[in-house]
Amino acid sequence: MAEKNKYFKVIVVGERGIGMTSFVRRYAEGLFPEYISKVYGLDYRLKVTKEKGVTFKIQVWDKMCSQEFRYVYEGYTSTADVVCLLYDITSMKSFLELEFWLKQVSNVQRKLIIGLKCDLEERREVSRSKGESFAKNRGLDFIEVSAKEGTNMDKVLNPHNICISNLHTARKDCILAEKEKEANINHCRIM
Repeated sequence: MAEKNKYFKVIVVGERGIGMTSFVRRYAEGLFPEYISKVYGLDYRLKVTKEKGVTFKIQVWDKMCSQEFRYVYEGYTSTADVVCLLYDITSMKSFLELEFWLKQVSNVQRKLIIGLKCDLEERREVSRSKGESFAKNRGLDFIEVSAKEGTNMDKVLNPHNICISNLHTARKDCILAEKEKEANINHCRIM
């Protein structure tokens, strides 16, 4: 029997300097880099996992979010299965900017709110309940992680996690949308 492959594109957005690149590297490569060179424009990492005869190939795209790259273009998000909206729990400013980022990725159906740096509890500015409430009020999943310590990183976009279930649903939605496209109704593009 041939092995099944599932491909997913995940986009990570948030304010500059909150640890997005560290998050991407820890998730995809399982390491926390002590030094990270700046990301200019776009970068991605590939995470490959096998579960029950299915190979999941997850592209995680990191976007430089300095002022000149602050806006997310629809062409960039049109092929995304999931967008991870990140904020730093030690920065209320990064949390407040989630509204801006939600507008930037409004064309992507599946979104996940992720609070970074949960290992820095003593410096927390955004309570867990505030993050959970923000996500719940928008019908989104929520998790707090620490890229440095690896806390909850195994629960982010894990094949056993509801987020991957959402990815499967998104894939089915796109197949249905392709059928609708043939009938000149609507369409959805995937990788």
